[in-house]
Amino acid sequence: MSPLGLLVFIAVGIAVAIGGPDRLRRCPTLAGFLLGLLAFHTAFVLLYEAFYFPWVHMREMYQFVEEMAPLQRYLDTGQPIRLTNPRQYGPVFFLFAAPLTLLRGSRALANVLYVVNAGLIVLAFVLCAKACARGPLRWWEWTVLAIAWLNFWPLHYLLGSRNVEIWELALLAGGLYAARRGQGRWTGAAVGLATLIKMLPALFVYYFLWRERRVFLWSVGTMTGVLGLATLLFGWEMGLGYGPFLASRALAARSWDFAHYENVALKGLLFKAFAGFRLEPGVYTFRVVEPFWLPAGLAFAAQGLGLALLAWFALCRATQWAGSAGTAAQGSPADDPAVEGRGIEWTLVLAAMLLLSPLTAWEYAVLLLPGITAATLLLLRRPDLITGPARLLLAGGYVLVSDVLIIRGAPWEWLNLRLGNQLLRHPVESYKAYCLPTLGLLLFLAFAVVVARRLAARPAGAEVRLSGPPWSAAPR
Repeated sequence: MSPLGLLVFIAVGIAVAIGGPDRLRRCPTLAGFLLGLLAFHTAFVLLYEAFYFPWVHMREMYQFVEEMAPLQRYLDTGQPIRLTNPRQYGPVFFLFAAPLTLLRGSRALANVLYVVNAGLIVLAFVLCAKACARGPLRWWEWTVLAIAWLNFWPLHYLLGSRNVEIWELALLAGGLYAARRGQGRWTGAAVGLATLIKMLPALFVYYFLWRERRVFLWSVGTMTGVLGLATLLFGWEMGLGYGPFLASRALAARSWDFAHYENVALKGLLFKAFAGFRLEPGVYTFRVVEPFWLPAGLAFAAQGLGLALLAWFALCRATQWAGSAGTAAQGSPADDPAVEGRGIEWTLVLAAMLLLSPLTAWEYAVLLLPGITAATLLLLRRPDLITGPARLLLAGGYVLVSDVLIIRGAPWEWLNLRLGNQLLRHPVESYKAYCLPTLGLLLFLAFAVVVARRLAARPAGAEVRLSGPPWSAAPR
């Protein structure tokens, strides 16, 4: 992040968090200037961070290649795939990645993955924007959304590492768009496919069990069909045995990398806190203190409480706005009164998904982008719902998760020296180790809860429709 970028984000964050669109409308010159600065900085980010650096310099695909190795062995030998990796990607990853095995050389694979992932990001962006907006989007709304996406640093990291969270993002965006159109079967199918790339979106399947049984059945049916096909192609372990294999390891007290410095889930935060945020000497894992059952028990309790609250929220949502469900499919999409509620609902589930998982790396936060899209459009179109505290929660969550300001500005060297963590040499390592993204996810979750409660009080409220930017025109 350049000094210009830091100044721009501080200025805009203060203006939006304190004033919001209503206040900016009274200062058109300042608002236009701030948007221009953001657009200029975003153009630089797009050219350097999203294109030049990942295309020219960042070609390491260690995890992607590691996860493809069992598929390559299967294609070479014809032997069933045996699961030994406790975080093994699922059969949908193998089915999607199979054509990539025809490429020869890491450079060709890196180039193709970059182009595919960039295209999927554009697709996900458009689908999320259309899914979260009532009526057509105007040019300045597209601009603000693009700024929010392109300054979200996990997205740039994944463009460089070529990892599969972007595939999950595209599928979840498609699922949200299908829900917007009242097509629950496609929502369920998209969530099922995303779950069998990596198991993280499985929380949506659990949520739909309580929220919308038809979507739940489509998710389960899609996963069952894919796992059956994978059993025929790859063998039992990568087919119907895949779910029990991962679940048994994820639910273990000593789950994979639970105390690793990159784990920013609630479980990782608890174990790091009990260790006093001190690493084991010479390794990137935090100390495991005794009695072990205490942090492990708290982690299980937090996850259980989170699942119970999520089920309660789903049951509440199932009875709210019931009359407006599917309005877009029956009439004009612009008249669907459930758009804001659905977007905030997905924001809450996405934040809970990342927090309740036994292992969450910082870059997984790219899956929050549908929620960020919904929140941004609410801020622009329904400023009556985004009160001052909610704006601060949203701004704080965005900054902490995207590392826009924190990663370069905190006194990491002094902190690491005090805690004996000199192994953490790069600022991004300290940023993850001390769980600042976790705090950002908690702020996002709190934002979604606050706004969901306000929406529940007036679910069919009128949208603020603007003929131009909020600083240049009055509401119609």
